[in-house]
Amino acid sequence: MQQTACRCWNKGVNANYNLRFLKMLIVLLLSAAISAQAQTAGKTISLSVKNATLKEVLDKVNKQTGVFFLAPRNLYNDAKPVTLTVANVSLNAFLNQVLANQPINWRMEDNTIFLSAKKVNREQQKEPGVKGGSLKDSVISVYGTITADGAPVAGVSMKIKNQVKGTITNDAGVYFLADVPLNSVLAISCMGFKPREIPMSDNGMLNIELERTMNSLDETVVIAYGTTTKRFATGNVVSVKAAEIQKQPIQNPLLALQGRVPGMVISQQSGYDRGAVKIEIRGRNSLNPFITGDPLILVDGVALTVLDLTSNAVYAPGETAVSRGMDQTRQSQGSGGISPLYNFNPSDIESIDVLKDADATAIYGSRGANGVILITTKKGKPGKTSFNLDFSQGVSFITRQWDMLNTQQYIAMRKEAFKNDGLTPSPQPGSPGYAPDLFVLDSTRYTNWQKYIWGRTGNWMNAQTSVSGGTQQTTFRLSGAYGRTSDITTHSGANQKASVGYSITNQSKDQRFMMTFNGSYNFSSANTINIGLGPQATSLPPNAPSIFNEQGNLNYKEWKAAGLTMPFSGLLTPNDSKSKSLYSSLALQYKLYKGLELKVNLGYNNLSNTQTILTPIASQDPYTTTKRSGTRNLGNSTSTNWSVEPQLAYNGQIKRKGELTILAGATLQNAITGATSTTGYGFVNDALLGSFANAASINVADNYAEYKYAGVFGRIFLNWDKKYVINLNARRDGSSRFGPGNQFGNFGSVGGAWIMSQESWMKQFLPAFFSLIKLRGSYGTAGSDPSSDYKFLTQWGNTDPYLLSYNGVVPLSSQLQFNPNFHWEVNRQAEVAVDMGFFDERLTLNVSRYYKQSYDQLVDYLTPNYTGFSSVLANLPAKVQNKGWEGILTFQVFGETGFSWNTGFNISKNVNKLLSYPKLDESPYRSRYIVGEPISQTYLFHLKGIDPATGKYQYEDINHDGSIKRVEGVIPGTAGDDRYIRMQTVPDFTGGFNNQFAYKNLSLSIMTEFQKKVGLNATGPTLVSIGNMPLWSYENRWTTPGQQSKAPALSAKYDPDIYNYSYSDGGYTDASYIRIKTVALSYNLPKQLLKRIKMERLAINVNAQNLFTITKYKGLDPDVTSFGSMPPVRTITAGFSSTF
Repeated sequence: MQQTACRCWNKGVNANYNLRFLKMLIVLLLSAAISAQAQTAGKTISLSVKNATLKEVLDKVNKQTGVFFLAPRNLYNDAKPVTLTVANVSLNAFLNQVLANQPINWRMEDNTIFLSAKKVNREQQKEPGVKGGSLKDSVISVYGTITADGAPVAGVSMKIKNQVKGTITNDAGVYFLADVPLNSVLAISCMGFKPREIPMSDNGMLNIELERTMNSLDETVVIAYGTTTKRFATGNVVSVKAAEIQKQPIQNPLLALQGRVPGMVISQQSGYDRGAVKIEIRGRNSLNPFITGDPLILVDGVALTVLDLTSNAVYAPGETAVSRGMDQTRQSQGSGGISPLYNFNPSDIESIDVLKDADATAIYGSRGANGVILITTKKGKPGKTSFNLDFSQGVSFITRQWDMLNTQQYIAMRKEAFKNDGLTPSPQPGSPGYAPDLFVLDSTRYTNWQKYIWGRTGNWMNAQTSVSGGTQQTTFRLSGAYGRTSDITTHSGANQKASVGYSITNQSKDQRFMMTFNGSYNFSSANTINIGLGPQATSLPPNAPSIFNEQGNLNYKEWKAAGLTMPFSGLLTPNDSKSKSLYSSLALQYKLYKGLELKVNLGYNNLSNTQTILTPIASQDPYTTTKRSGTRNLGNSTSTNWSVEPQLAYNGQIKRKGELTILAGATLQNAITGATSTTGYGFVNDALLGSFANAASINVADNYAEYKYAGVFGRIFLNWDKKYVINLNARRDGSSRFGPGNQFGNFGSVGGAWIMSQESWMKQFLPAFFSLIKLRGSYGTAGSDPSSDYKFLTQWGNTDPYLLSYNGVVPLSSQLQFNPNFHWEVNRQAEVAVDMGFFDERLTLNVSRYYKQSYDQLVDYLTPNYTGFSSVLANLPAKVQNKGWEGILTFQVFGETGFSWNTGFNISKNVNKLLSYPKLDESPYRSRYIVGEPISQTYLFHLKGIDPATGKYQYEDINHDGSIKRVEGVIPGTAGDDRYIRMQTVPDFTGGFNNQFAYKNLSLSIMTEFQKKVGLNATGPTLVSIGNMPLWSYENRWTTPGQQSKAPALSAKYDPDIYNYSYSDGGYTDASYIRIKTVALSYNLPKQLLKRIKMERLAINVNAQNLFTITKYKGLDPDVTSFGSMPPVRTITAGFSSTF
């Protein structure tokens, strides 16, 4: 059926519609915040009752107005019957009238009215046994809420000083204590907070705000299915809080972890905001370089799982795969993929917690084999409605450029290269000295191509708004954000992001049922035209022709005449990328009995990315012999996750000394990832590129994967006398990636901690400056299923190989060699650690030692081609080990005066090696791995230097056969192979150094990260081509016999010695660095001024990201080592943060 096109070139109408929609939602949030302040004031009451109980009257008021009444037990017992008739009376007047003759006080906060008993003077009575008698004081009932930073605090101990009588707060931070003498003092204490003492008055309602202690040991950290503090944690957990995240002008929240988590290596794959991010925690477990080592990421308890549909490319020796995320069609240009968290709003995050050892991760089973990252979003807090508005604007730019040759140096370099080869430059095609650039290009022209490509200043704008508040029963938080950035390579267009987040928590009046609903919808649009093509554009001759001719068209004629390929066709090639993501979770919990709770977590995530790349006729070479036509390419990637997790938890005490927690639950998860690539060919006019209906032919390729996971788990946690802590985890996992009989595995862990400093006998020996000594350890096992999906089944299709149709029938062929017998990898991990605190824990030190081993490696086992397939997935009898040290130091240098200084330092070192591999020399991997050596190690020729006689590279010929050879299929360094140098490509050690200073209203934060590592040498030899080269290579080149030089002689011919350079130790260099990652300066306006302008908080801030780097590396950046690749940019922003 013929289709009629009704659309022309799509310029992002849908993107603009989505952005307008989200902007309107943000405006609605602003309106809601303003109106919320006046909601209660306008409530009126109309009521007529006769001899009704006070409780009945207040229940009717609740139905009319929606306000909640919170009162102690038995408060209504002494209340008098109520008879009255009122019409349209304000709420305040009504309450004053109804309660005028009642023994009850009232007080309103937001939408909640707190009731308390008026002071009662008990009769004087003589106490038996007291000489002369005494009078009991007046007593009252005290109740209220205890909070910290606006959030309720559970488990706070409240006692009448010098008496046994007391109580503790519940999960909502609410407490009630009867018969409290008026002349007494209420003592309040809770681990992690400064104690308080409050003299009693006749006010029965006391809402109390606690101040947190400064030491890091009592910080709350999120663990699997719960929370704890570092003091009582048995596992290794590192927490990064919202305050640290918000100081960084970043688009991807994962980048906020760089340098802050020991044992975690985070690598940006490019300087693009949305680009792929590689994460490894405590080394790599898998031998298979094509499988990623990404940890499990959960957002509010819901797994974020994107299945890789195609094999992840590995380009350089020693490199390992990086997931392409939401670019499963491989259409993103230069960014290496699209991170699935690029869309997520960092300002919606309360904390990011990284779980590393077996005790912390085992309860997640196989999904946590590579570590776990828990992202917890912000929630509403009880109290008055508050409105927050943040805005920042700034710029981004590169910090360094390559020192390349100018025009005169370039011409001299080209002529010298031909002279060294004994050739005469010639303009004639086919001649040995063909060098059209020397004859055609203008010798007086100069263009700094790096400045043209990367010299632009990127723009940054980010606006955040939120409204939050609520009562003890219901809390809420709504947020909105809009951001607009442009990369330094952006010729036109911009990257835009918008998001709306929500969180609602409600609990019943009896506090037995609670519901929490969280979520966010995020949209981003990258409708851009980019300039650069990386190394191809960076190494252009400095006197290359102009990009456009006098008619405004691409200057193909002059570029072809100079023997150059036009690298700027992208200037006329629109690239439109739209991403959408929905994150949602619903938690339902019900208290069945005291300490016994039933909970169900439901989660749903949906992510999608659509990329459209148009190749207009105008961007193509008009001088080609083939007929030109336009092309439209559409790539669509989707990922959907849903999960259900029922849980039954018991929390109780044993003889008032032991705190016992028992948890049992199950997990059901389903993850689906799909990708479709549609390409339309033969568009005869650029105006028709907006619709595939105008294409002469269309090619469609799609891919799909589904992953199902089921598991049951349990945990027993016991804290005895705040000295002895034990944690037991067990899990049984089932994975759809294995065949029948191999789908299930049993895993678990045990962890323990001993707080020695709490022992009475230890206190006698410890010096006074010791405040804590804690020993902890753990051991556990976890499965791993890192393979692709359904490889235990036969699969038929027409993609590999692609077969032509026959008589209209599409043939099918077997796509892989199935194996129904492969099974789980098994990871075993042990850890011992010591935590110490000094000077009342102003100084804390943590040192951890871990061992991790992975068995039954799942790899694509190479098979002979005559089998029909190049590999088959199977378990190898190999064992990989990672072991290392981690250290964390925190120190409150100053803090008691107006000036404070807090510093933190972390460092980690991981050693990876292939522990064993029976019959490795008989396997296909004998040329890649050596037992006892790191699996990330690469084997290289040894570069001896430059031959003074010839100016060529000299490599060590270890077998003295007169040639330098790289022999496949043999152990490196044997059987004629000359690669004997072993080079470790992962960092030797990593760490970070954080300093926070504050003086009165001024604060300064400086975050530094460092790495000791090697990287690709960016000043290597220039390959044979018409192109520029680094100035260093030119100035240090060999020119005359007998010269000692650092770079080889110039040459225009192909030379295998230059090819071997990238496989030698000369191709690598020291890429260690110390980077000032983040600097944040903030000033809070004085409270007196804020009162005048009716604001709670207003802070002016200046932030900088990637401020400067100290390194000996000669490239642009030690993290992006490929020549010509765009490095991470420096971003500087200024803005304000306010609360109303």
